[in-house]
Amino acid sequence: MKNYFIFHLLLCTATAILSLAGCKPDEPVLVPELEITNDGDIGIAAEGGTALLTYKITNPAENGKITSATEEECDWISSMDYESTPGVVMIEVAPNTDKESRSVKIILTYTYTDKTIEDGITLVQKGTEKDEPGPDIPEGPDYEFEAFVFTGDYYGTRRSNNELHTYTNILSSAEDITAPGAISYQFELYCEAPADGRNPLPDLGTYTCGNGSEAMTFVSAKYTYINGNGAVERDLTLNNGTIEFGQDGKEYFFDATLTDSEGKVHHITYSSSVSIIYGEYSQDPHSVILTKDVDFMAKSVAATYKGTENNVMHVSLLFDDYGETRYQNIMHVEAYMPYNEEGKILPGTYNISSDYSEYTIETGEIAIVYGIEMPYGTYLEYIYYDMEGSGLNRIAWGAIASGTMTVAENGDEFDIVLDLTTAEGHSITGTWSGPIEVEGFAFTTLTGDKEINLDDAVAKAECLKEGKNENVWELLVESPDGGDCIRFELVAPAEAIAGGIPSGTYYAATDIDDPWEYEYIPGHITEEGGLGGSLYYSDLDEDGNPGEYAPAIDGEFEIENHDDGTYSISFSMEDDMGNIWKGEWQGEIKIKLEGISTLTANRQVVFDNASATATRYGETWGGYLWEINIKSQNGGDAIRFNLASVGGDFSDGVPSYEYYSTDYYDDPWEGEYIAGHIGADGELEGSFFFSDFDSDGNPQEYAPAIDGDFILENNGDGTYSISFAIKDDLGYVWSGQWNGSFELIDKL
Repeated sequence: MKNYFIFHLLLCTATAILSLAGCKPDEPVLVPELEITNDGDIGIAAEGGTALLTYKITNPAENGKITSATEEECDWISSMDYESTPGVVMIEVAPNTDKESRSVKIILTYTYTDKTIEDGITLVQKGTEKDEPGPDIPEGPDYEFEAFVFTGDYYGTRRSNNELHTYTNILSSAEDITAPGAISYQFELYCEAPADGRNPLPDLGTYTCGNGSEAMTFVSAKYTYINGNGAVERDLTLNNGTIEFGQDGKEYFFDATLTDSEGKVHHITYSSSVSIIYGEYSQDPHSVILTKDVDFMAKSVAATYKGTENNVMHVSLLFDDYGETRYQNIMHVEAYMPYNEEGKILPGTYNISSDYSEYTIETGEIAIVYGIEMPYGTYLEYIYYDMEGSGLNRIAWGAIASGTMTVAENGDEFDIVLDLTTAEGHSITGTWSGPIEVEGFAFTTLTGDKEINLDDAVAKAECLKEGKNENVWELLVESPDGGDCIRFELVAPAEAIAGGIPSGTYYAATDIDDPWEYEYIPGHITEEGGLGGSLYYSDLDEDGNPGEYAPAIDGEFEIENHDDGTYSISFSMEDDMGNIWKGEWQGEIKIKLEGISTLTANRQVVFDNASATATRYGETWGGYLWEINIKSQNGGDAIRFNLASVGGDFSDGVPSYEYYSTDYYDDPWEGEYIAGHIGADGELEGSFFFSDFDSDGNPQEYAPAIDGDFILENNGDGTYSISFAIKDDLGYVWSGQWNGSFELIDKL
């Protein structure tokens, strides 16, 4: 039996519940406190720019307001912005053209009700000549630094008053930025919402120094150097420059050129992985693997029927506590549950196992799929939030390796206790009390075995879906006058549709959303409430609704294609209550064909003294759109391909590439060709094979390019080598090769 999973990412908003209680007479009244947090005076270079005053307010009042002003009149400070960024005052300072330094005291005032509190700090601007040399900073032009550690905190929008998202990042030479010899740079970046709430990263691009009122700006930039004695030797504000945050393949890079308050230029680089931390810190934010014990009380349970084997039904259980303890827990359990004649699950103790027998639970696993860690089987989905509740979340998974699920009956309800352990040894415990309704189980109307009578039945088939590796067929065998009928959805190898359903023995798919070839899709109730998949039905009313029906849940369906339009069929199926319905049929199956192609067999494309053009006619992601036309003389074989190429100069021609098909007719990506299709005006658009042109230039033979490789090699001397093996919409393959030069045409 195969394991499958449906991976989904959940974005959850945590709602804080505030408990308000009246104050007792002897409770102390919390008084607001104001503190400027800069270390020493605020320094800024003679060139001027933006100086940063940072502060914090303890016990803020509901209607408190912050303001700032100079202690005395000062014409070289043009503005002070104390409203844009909480905790920061942005002070705009004019250049100092005198040799001497100058200073002024800044008074910060916090007003609430009828009271005010103040704090002050001195801003010192250097003269055009330095007053005194300070301690040496590390050598470099002026300072070159390659960081080895990149960490940060994501704060959502709570530190912004204009809905921008904030990140505080640290680039450093060591994990411990207070260690002797440590060098660190700190930045606060403002940008739009992250693309992935599970892994929030700042927007890629260039950030400029600002006050946080605009996206793609940074504030609160600081350089710190710890000397060999463990003391802070340099603590400078970085008040000008740019920061570039980018991505190169799977790695991220950081490249900043900034000027500090002493006029020194710092060049900071970093290239590796990036970790942005938020959420509950008992869970390691650097890992998607659960690193803590979890106990929860489920508020709901969803039970989904996945199939039956040997009177044991496979049920997916989804326990959810809806974040009742702030951090949400969703427990996924794949259980194999025996049931009674009413289809009700039986109580007992279910153990972790891999044999899919009764009273067992599948083990869990975190698998690497296309380089991404993804869970399946039995696992906990632990969703945790940033510390101050921005509403975005991260997810960690705990794959279950051992433990039990105890199910006890309580009248019409169940009491469930989960006592599980992850592969890393963390405890997962949880409870549920309430009803459990297994969705999609036991909808058969049969009360015993059934012999299906198809003596006078007629059959038809249609290919519902063409894939690269398999086709999905619908087969209907229907008796007249509302008698016995069967419908099967068969997943067959991707052979030519006109050839009909391939011979073989088909078995029940264990996952109806991802079946394999030589499987049939089991009968089930659709989301709309109808009968879907493979089933028996009979006793149709005047509206075509069956009075008797039974799904095909297990068993073998055998079909033999005699290659003359006739078939032999036999089947023995088990429904969702263990009843067996079986039968056989032979005769002609009418195949419904709706393809564009006129081919009736595979086709070798032969070019007879062909001419070729390559027209550049549009732009796409990272490159250009080209139309390749290769036409034989005298109305013979021809091909047309619409390609999306990588960039390059027009004069260089069409880039070498192995091009693949896309169904996105209006939005192809680099390395894809546009699949053949009928346009809105009825014309043949996209990539096609053509032949047998009449006097008006209309092809009598044609086939769209639906799938396959179009390999183009630009030889660099104006000539090209091309080969292709393409499947059309009936499953036939047209293939060929060509060598020669293109006439290049530019319509851009």
